[in-house]
Amino acid sequence: ARVCVGFRSSCKHDVSLSLELTTTGGNTDDSVYSGITESLTLDSCEDECVAITIHNNDSLKKDKESYFDVNLSLNGKPDGVKLSPAKSKVTIIDSTTVNLTLNIMEESVVEGSNVTLCLDVVSDLECPIEFPFEYFLSTSGQNPSECGKCDFENRTDFIVNFNKCDKQNCVEIKTKTDDTLESNEQFDVTLTRHTDDPRIQPPEIIKNFTITDELTAVVYVNISPETNTVSEDKGVLKICAEMTGCCPVQPEFSIPFEITSGTAVYGKDFRVETDRIAFKSCQNMSCIDVEIIDGESLEKTEWFKIEFMMATRTARSEHSWIDRIQLQGQVQNITIEDTR
Repeated sequence: ARVCVGFRSSCKHDVSLSLELTTTGGNTDDSVYSGITESLTLDSCEDECVAITIHNNDSLKKDKESYFDVNLSLNGKPDGVKLSPAKSKVTIIDSTTVNLTLNIMEESVVEGSNVTLCLDVVSDLECPIEFPFEYFLSTSGQNPSECGKCDFENRTDFIVNFNKCDKQNCVEIKTKTDDTLESNEQFDVTLTRHTDDPRIQPPEIIKNFTITDELTAVVYVNISPETNTVSEDKGVLKICAEMTGCCPVQPEFSIPFEITSGTAVYGKDFRVETDRIAFKSCQNMSCIDVEIIDGESLEKTEWFKIEFMMATRTARSEHSWIDRIQLQGQVQNITIEDTR
């Protein structure tokens, strides 16, 4: 900062003034500027100037603007000389900026684990920010559970608190475990509110944390009643697939089947309106009806085979949850007896 002293009225060469210029206080200290006490002699029409060193301090102080006072005093009491002003304020504007980054400790976690999010101050200084501040984060799901259970801690007030000189602070977001086999799920973390100080540059929004599920499920295909032999006049044979593993399955899926061999003739001795057993989201059991056709002629005992295949996705999915469904009872031999 350059401070100059000179005559405001017309210059008189025969006047010599001895002055003292000092710096004091304000709302800052000598870490921001170098204070001085300087003796000046004003004996010409030229201004007398002094330089005050302002330090380039990369750390942020709480006050965006700091100031100090420059005081001017006369040595002696010369007649007709007035100091105006005798005190001036010098303002220092801190234009330093500090960037923050949001770092993910785990981009993918198994449900039941915690996701750790850390805000880091990008600086090599030991104390980059010399005052406390805070940030608020919120979470939101991209595909929340359809079974009515929360997959993660859904809050709008995750507070990341920074004390003076902190360079990193973290929060943990809990993911929740349940008894439902699910596809991989994602949730977003959004910066909702932060310090109003424009010198602290917030990070970009981070998205797409993945919660993985390691549960497996077993689907067992069975005939009701328990015997695979049915009378021709029974009318309907019910075939059910039941979840006997850990849990229901959240995504929709189906178990296709084929009639592969046998002496019974489709359309004459039996018929079925579908080619798969379909499960809706979180359904524990699903059944199909096989219509047994009662012919008018006396027939020998006949049979056919239904062969079920591994589950397939009803909806297109990029995740491998379908591979965690096991199938038991894939082959069912069904006998039709004519009791006439």
